[in-house]
Parts: sequence; C-alpha cells; structure tokens
Amino acid sequence: YELTINTQGEGSVAEEVVQAKSYDHGTQVRLTANPAEGWQFVEWTGDITGSENPAQITVNNPKEVTAVFEKKSYDLTINTTGEGAVSEEVIQAKSTNYDHGTTVQLTANPAEGWKSVEWQGAVTGHDNPVQVTVDSPKEVTAVFERKSYSLATNMTGEGSIDTSPNQSEYDYGTSVDLTASPADGWKFVRWEGDVTGTSNPVQITIDNSKGVTAVFEKRSYD
Repeated sequence: YELTINTQGEGSVAEEVVQAKSYDHGTQVRLTANPAEGWQFVEWTGDITGSENPAQITVNNPKEVTAVFEKKSYDLTINTTGEGAVSEEVIQAKSTNYDHGTTVQLTANPAEGWKSVEWQGAVTGHDNPVQVTVDSPKEVTAVFERKSYSLATNMTGEGSIDTSPNQSEYDYGTSVDLTASPADGWKFVRWEGDVTGTSNPVQITIDNSKGVTAVFEKRSYD
C-alpha cells in the first residue's frame, strides 16, 4: 500500500520501517516529525492523531498522515527608564505575530524635555531607531534622561544676582528664583533677556538655555 506523508508548516517527517522490508500489508512504520528551525511540532492528523512523536502506524491499507508544524512565537518585552515611549514596527515577518525570526524596528520617543540615551538588554548602543530579531524571548529597555540647560546671569551697573537653586545646569522644567541685589549707592531698575520687567525677585522656568541681565542704576540725590 501507499503511505502518503504531508506536512503543514515547515518541517519534515522521517520514515523508518520497524518490521518488514517493504510497505506490504501489516508493515509497521515509525514516523518522526522534525520541525525546521523556528518551528515546533504540534500534532498528527489523518490516519494518525495526537501529539506523540515519534509515532507508529501499521500499513494495512493505503494510509495518509499529515504532520502539523507551527511557527514558534516569543514575547518582546519593552521597558523604559525615564520619560518616553518606544514604538514597535514589524520589518520582516511571515505573520503579524512576533514569530521566530521576526525583525522588529524599535524607535525611542522621548517625552518633552527628555532625550534618548541608550538601549539596554537584548539591544545595546545609542542607535535610534534600532532593529531586533525575535528568535527567542527578548527584553529591551529604552533609557531616557532629562535634558539640562545653563542659565547665564549678567549685570549692567553694580550689584549681584542670587539664584535659587544655584546650579551650573538645570533640568528641563526647573523653576529658578532670581533676586537682584544692588550695590551700595545703586538701585535695581529692570530685567533684560529671557526675563523682563521690574519684579524683584522674579521666577524663570528653564526649558532651554537662558540668559538674564539685571540692570542697576546709580542713585542720584538733590
């Protein structure tokens, strides 16, 4: 008799005669399902059913057996450190799931005032976007860092400017209090630059590099 072997998915079936020199009536045949890389054996259908592998079949009439293979799929876990998000785009795959061999492009999108620094985990480095091939469970972390900027203070006339907090650089969104203190015999007149007006003290929010000038004027008397 004929013994017809089919496959569904990617893989092959090895046939081994257990007892007999040909597929005569009563021949016992051992069938072993061998999945291709990235695939897994699921079940037999047809004249053999179930998931036992290898399986035996007795050829006592024409038989037909199908080995069903299924593509392996894996989790791709995305974490973030800092404020931002990661967008995932499938570049190359045979299905919409993250099956074995799927190539995924990851793009780190920092929140306002933050910047993308690096990747950690299954992907490392500073490239953005970056590609990862899902051939096993993967975990990737996108590291974001808050942007920082300088605040330059200048004076026209004699006096000083006190900043609170007093730092060389400030994280995005930091509020800084500025207090103009005129020298003896001088008076504060106004702010110029990224702060204007005559309020003293005054507050400024750091959302990029800033420059402020305090204008002092010499007192005069009758």
